[in-house]
Amino acid sequence: MRNILMASLFAPLALAACSTSTSISTVGTGTTGGGTATTGGGSTTGASDTTTITFTTVDVHPAAKAALAAAGFPVPSITDGDYQIAMDGVSVMLSASGATIVLADAGFTTITSTTGPYVFTLSNAFLLQSAALGVIGVVRPNAAVDVDAGGLPQPTCTEFGALRTAVGAYWDAGAGAVVPDFLLDAGFVDYLIPTGLEVGGQAEAPIADVPDAVAYAIPMSYAVILNCAGNPTKTTRDTDLGEAVVYITNGTAPGQGTPVAGAVTPLKNAAGTPPPTATYYQDNYSSTDSTGTDSTGIATFVGVSPASTTPPTIAVQGASGLTFTAPYGISTQPNAFFSIVANPH
Repeated sequence: MRNILMASLFAPLALAACSTSTSISTVGTGTTGGGTATTGGGSTTGASDTTTITFTTVDVHPAAKAALAAAGFPVPSITDGDYQIAMDGVSVMLSASGATIVLADAGFTTITSTTGPYVFTLSNAFLLQSAALGVIGVVRPNAAVDVDAGGLPQPTCTEFGALRTAVGAYWDAGAGAVVPDFLLDAGFVDYLIPTGLEVGGQAEAPIADVPDAVAYAIPMSYAVILNCAGNPTKTTRDTDLGEAVVYITNGTAPGQGTPVAGAVTPLKNAAGTPPPTATYYQDNYSSTDSTGTDSTGIATFVGVSPASTTPPTIAVQGASGLTFTAPYGISTQPNAFFSIVANPH
């Protein structure tokens, strides 16, 4: 079952450089695959034939934290021992029948701190042979998830709207402390949806050590907020098709700084007639927008796949006084999020 979850999550990044005829295989088992993963002090490179990727931020997505706080909902824990930070190398195998994505396990470890450090030491031979399309950092449950058996459940928009109204009433009455118990009694149990982020943002293997990689997870509650924005009676779920979340800030590092308003994220090289377009959100997620980001700094895409062997990408434009130079690889896979964190560079 673990490989089913890995394929479901990691394909968004790998698809970025493949044809529309794509299958997935996973190589490497156990905890090491192409490298080793450690926590705390971690391991060091120590030799020129290895590359070390260190995650110093592994947390719930900052935009999700802000949205849940505004709605009065608790933020699910990422450090309770139920989740892991993992890494895979991504490559592609071409044949007459199309392109096959190969996912090579490069290590995983349980998340116990939002700052780690979580260190993955990869052999350069592994990167050359198994990570031509880059390496993926992912937050996922420790336990395997069988979506077909009811894993990753979500309330409907109508059900979630009723919960939000009740939660707001508790806070208005000065009884916000009872909200967690109320939600539990109502059968609402939040969790983190598998979320992947490509180290470096582009579909290529790192050429040097990465000392400050980040990984953010999307809570189910935030996924529903995004899904239901502007459509409180919606009956479909965007995560069924696969969803990408773009978070744009003015910080000096990905995910840091203030969210940027007024940005647009044009998409190129994606399949579809017309191809998917960005959805932006008003500040309180009460409705959507098509003109650009508001103060949330959030844009989403649903159902992105390549139109050819040229990878789909987005650019970040229109942010006054800020320059975002490199395009970001983007694609989606059902029942998972693909996270892009964009900052000026």
